[in-house]
Amino acid sequence: MLYGIIKRAAALLTAGVMAFCLAACTVNPGVSTPTAAPTQASSTEEGGTQSAEPTADPAATPGHEDPAAALPRFIAGDGVTFLVTADGVLYGWGENKYGQVGDGTGEDRTAPRFIGTGLTPVIVGDSVFALDGGTLYAWGRNDEGQLGTGDLENRLSPTEIMKGVASVYRCCGYTAALTEDGKLVVWGEPTTSKNMKPKAKNSSEVLSGVISFADGYAVTEEGSLYRIAQGGAEELVKGAAEVYPSYCACFYKDVNGSLYELVSGEARRSRPLVENVAAAVNAGGTVYAIDSDGVLWRYTAADNALGGDPDEAPVRVTEGAAKVFAGVEMDEDWGYNYLYVIMKNGDLYAKTHGTEFALAASGVKDIVTSGAVTYAITQDGGLLASGTGRDGRDWCRSCIGDGTDKSSAEFVRIDLGGMKTASAATVLDWQTVDDTDDTDHALITTRSFAVTEDGRVWAWGWNGDGLLGARVPDEMVLSPTELYLTR
Repeated sequence: MLYGIIKRAAALLTAGVMAFCLAACTVNPGVSTPTAAPTQASSTEEGGTQSAEPTADPAATPGHEDPAAALPRFIAGDGVTFLVTADGVLYGWGENKYGQVGDGTGEDRTAPRFIGTGLTPVIVGDSVFALDGGTLYAWGRNDEGQLGTGDLENRLSPTEIMKGVASVYRCCGYTAALTEDGKLVVWGEPTTSKNMKPKAKNSSEVLSGVISFADGYAVTEEGSLYRIAQGGAEELVKGAAEVYPSYCACFYKDVNGSLYELVSGEARRSRPLVENVAAAVNAGGTVYAIDSDGVLWRYTAADNALGGDPDEAPVRVTEGAAKVFAGVEMDEDWGYNYLYVIMKNGDLYAKTHGTEFALAASGVKDIVTSGAVTYAITQDGGLLASGTGRDGRDWCRSCIGDGTDKSSAEFVRIDLGGMKTASAATVLDWQTVDDTDDTDHALITTRSFAVTEDGRVWAWGWNGDGLLGARVPDEMVLSPTELYLTR
């Protein structure tokens, strides 16, 4: 049961992670790349004996030089992490056998490596996509044409794919780019690998007038909601404004602000679930919606596999809600809170498996969660943590950063050197491990990062194979450890 729960959760939390086969790597001639890192390995970063306390490189600075500038931010995915500094410099580290770090090599990196300038990764996994303004770059795994380079060869460095891109998505066996003029361009066909370049092979593979696209669904200017597949676009309903899909259910908001459920591509019923919707999230078939009056509603999809009743009315959860964050409900062996609501007064309420919706913290302005661990940033710059620790379990390599590997259902304060927290990030990695008795089990790990208001960057959690980039030898880093960046 636990493995199934983790697998369902990972479908939500790792939508950008690809699973394709390894191919040889060459550089596409005639395709420009941004200023990139040298390809040689650094003996001072990779290998040798590392001390438990990082020693500042003369050329390294913690964070960035101007604390008044914009702050760095992390973009993390399965086995690889990127950091974009305040002045737009991109660093990467982690697993690199497909070239997904982007430093020009296929060698795993255990410390931040300079990748280039101006790039912001938007999809991180075995294949990586990044934007520099409206120009799309890609690197990493490409054995099924997913990068859009026109061949099946991996890329070790950022490679320009196309210009005029507003956003890019990877799902359902294909890659799609939404252009600045509203065209949805689809490429990468795993069954045939014939459509490897980012241009339409026929009219069904480009949809015009798109205003939003998420997880294989697109909404056009005239309000038509389409389901996108490798073969083209299928119109489902009219009068849509926004879509909230997941792997097992789909909801959409119409042009009047009312929330509807989609079942087999059709609206479940003519009566809306919630009216005047201001925000909504779809947590694996259960939708949480905040209306214009600040009332939070919950509804579980009326699909037999989800146990929903087509005539069931949405449940009123609370009023005064400002933001909602939701994941898949899990059992007590996996995680604690899965529903979080920040109220207009800064109170944070949480729903824990088997318990009632209750106050968890006060004075909160934002949260981030991986499903296993959750961090709340308070209005005074404090960092609070709750979630799953290792607790002696072989299948779990997780901690919340409080100096222990214990789980905590309560939020506890994390110390970042006495500095105020500006932003935080956390990522869940999971893999299937084959057992000797022909069964398998899941192995989960978590990595967490934070940036303080002085621009310094911190990391903690699972550090196997140096995934944290923290230059320390420990497989588990239980407290925030500072990262140093070298150009």
